[in-house]
Amino acid sequence: MRQRDILLIFILLLGIAGLLMYAGLTNGHGWGDDFAGYIAQAKSITEASPRSFVDDNRFTIEQSSYPIGPVAYPWGFPLILAPLYALFGLNPVALKSVGLISYLLFLVTLWCAWRRIHSGSWFLLLVALFALNPVLLGFSNEIMSDLPFLFVSTLCMAMIRAVVVEDRRIVSRFLDTVLLGAAITSAFLLRTNGLLLLVTLGFSQLVSLRQKNTCRAQKDIACEEHGSSARPTGFPGSASLNTLAVQLAPYVVFFSSIAILGWILPEGGTSHVSHLRNISIWTIKRNLSYYLCLPSNFFSGAPYPMLIYGATIPLAIAGAVRNRRSDFPAIIYVALTLLLYVFWPSRQGIRFLFPILPFYLSFVISSLQGFCDASSTVEQRRLRRVFCYIPLVLVLLCFGMKSSRASYLNSSGNGQLAQGPFAPASLEMFSFVKNQTESGDVVVFFKPRLMRLMTGRQSVMIKRAEQLRRWDYLCLYLRRDGYNQVSEIHADSLCENGIARLIFANADFKIYRLRKEGNDFNNKGGQHADLRASLASRQD
Repeated sequence: MRQRDILLIFILLLGIAGLLMYAGLTNGHGWGDDFAGYIAQAKSITEASPRSFVDDNRFTIEQSSYPIGPVAYPWGFPLILAPLYALFGLNPVALKSVGLISYLLFLVTLWCAWRRIHSGSWFLLLVALFALNPVLLGFSNEIMSDLPFLFVSTLCMAMIRAVVVEDRRIVSRFLDTVLLGAAITSAFLLRTNGLLLLVTLGFSQLVSLRQKNTCRAQKDIACEEHGSSARPTGFPGSASLNTLAVQLAPYVVFFSSIAILGWILPEGGTSHVSHLRNISIWTIKRNLSYYLCLPSNFFSGAPYPMLIYGATIPLAIAGAVRNRRSDFPAIIYVALTLLLYVFWPSRQGIRFLFPILPFYLSFVISSLQGFCDASSTVEQRRLRRVFCYIPLVLVLLCFGMKSSRASYLNSSGNGQLAQGPFAPASLEMFSFVKNQTESGDVVVFFKPRLMRLMTGRQSVMIKRAEQLRRWDYLCLYLRRDGYNQVSEIHADSLCENGIARLIFANADFKIYRLRKEGNDFNNKGGQHADLRASLASRQD
């Protein structure tokens, strides 16, 4: 295919992906709590009060039945959201535009990096697998850091390949490594596991140095065998101070940037490390099985996704082996990412594997491309291409149909969600809490960070009924997708015993006023009086 045709088809795929994502954006959000944490951090930036946010969120995390997340996420994604929050407030569509734009930039990064690796039609098939994939396109409807991290992570890996493996110049030798360090810093600020990119860079530099030394040694042997006196200048494996400065520049940029931002902003992401204390042999075995099967979710838009995924495993392994001399950074990064999540106690679905999917699919495409190019005749090559193209095209048709249907249904419903925190019943409940409770009261809710974001009231998640009397209000979510809360039966029992009093109810929620131990409903004393007073004074 001509380069002009490849470019036109790529632009068409880019436009289709953008249109499908935009048409699929809803005016609401699911009952997640992570997105509320990100928005609350962005809000604290616009209000110049990040440390107050950390104090409030620390209370929520530490006083809940179990830690529902870190005290603070890395500040990169909130920094991106902050200007949008300042302009549009709590507008879901405006905040979701970050994910949409990030995914389009990710596709552009595929163009910049992978068109050198795969020939025209194979490259377009790789791009189409992502441009039409219903799982990733649908994830643009989440206010999360995963799609921005996918873009920056892929960009970092493309730069590592260009600068370290291919020894190409983007701007200049020194500035390229500085930019690489800045890109890795950005990835770390989006997600803590961006640190793996710095580790990948270090291993890649070592492997590349070994390859160059081996090549130099082979040239020396060849010179001796031919009786030549020619020798490379310098000592094998040595580096001048200038070369050493270039090699170390990314690390200097990374650690100095993190140190400066850590001085300006409170902890963000480091509290993730506390989860490591939950590691056990059982979690490692469970995670190993889980993550070996999880990539099948990428193919969930097609029939028999596990079967399709199983067929790609040997192809991916063969492709990685085939390209190991040039794709070793990708192999290192995939291995480090899988190793991290096998040991990481919590699981969050396919989004954890987003950063390694481009390399996995690239290995699959490389294997298929190598199979076709190995044909001895033109006729065999064409026959093999048809044999490889047909299943890929069928998968793409399924992807496109499912993505189009989801976007059409959402557009037909004007992007409205019947459930979730922005549904009418939820907004009515949040309005009641905001207007009918005092600024220092603490509300028990199954999504406490969301409660604090929507109402300005401190909140905790409590699962045991005997712990409720420490707090002021209990808000129950009545639909079947509610969890991490006491049952409605327990709440009614508390009412019968005079411990709780129902003060609000609609189709989805009930709110109870709780009586603390040793106090009646009108007594505002108790063990959390000082806390409520400090919260009230800070909000005032």
